Amino acid sequence: MQPNELAWHIDEAAVAWDARVQDPASIWMRPGCDLLLHQDQQLPGGRTLAQIVWRAMATEGEHSASGYFMRAGSEWGVRTKASLTVARTTMLGAAKALYLLEPDDAETRIIRAFLLLRTEAQDVHRLVKNWEDATPPMVETLTSALRQEADSLTAKTQEELVRLGRKSDSKISEIELLTAAAAHLEDSLNDPQTRIGELWNVSSGNAHARSWSWDTGLEDDLPANQVVRVWQIPLDLLSNAWELWNLRRGDHQT
Repeated sequence: MQPNELAWHIDEAAVAWDARVQDPASIWMRPGCDLLLHQDQQLPGGRTLAQIVWRAMATEGEHSASGYFMRAGSEWGVRTKASLTVARTTMLGAAKALYLLEPDDAETRIIRAFLLLRTEAQDVHRLVKNWEDATPPMVETLTSALRQEADSLTAKTQEELVRLGRKSDSKISEIELLTAAAAHLEDSLNDPQTRIGELWNVSSGNAHARSWSWDTGLEDDLPANQVVRVWQIPLDLLSNAWELWNLRRGDHQT
């Protein structure tokens, strides 16, 4: 497939995601489907596995759509700096959804959810520490409530991980998520592990405003090539996540 044609398909996929994230039917689940096997096992904070998956997918679907609207009508292809940052988030969210949806075994899916929540608990604690170090009195109550929520999330997640045969401090890193996601690209890309690593490192350098991120040659490429280099991997991962989501919720639409 030529770059112009592939770029057109990428844009179509992004527009489709703009519709999906606003469609209530996207979260409908058929009675007896795989995801409803978890309905009696709530995760900390009243979360469900299906909710965590959908929030990841919908967040990244919104990012992919915003990436399309940022470049729509531009003869220059993508706005490289902004698009790389948005594509980075899209790729990571799709990898999270795939990580949770992949296992056929329901208990394995729950274990993976706890591993992700363990990482989220650390994120919340870092935010609370920032607030506690320099918080105006008007939000002290909010800080205290969030601290309690973070403490509870950590304690419950650690307890469940131990019960499920894992170490209490077990978690899954972003790089591990992306490494696992590479297997879903083997039919569409040569050496997907390297390609994912390249996009992750370039987009991360861009997100952190590294000076070298200007020297990757992306801006010098043809518009269609820019779109493909930035967006093929995130949209391919999202497409795979959508297929698995439909399988697990008992709806085989595409």
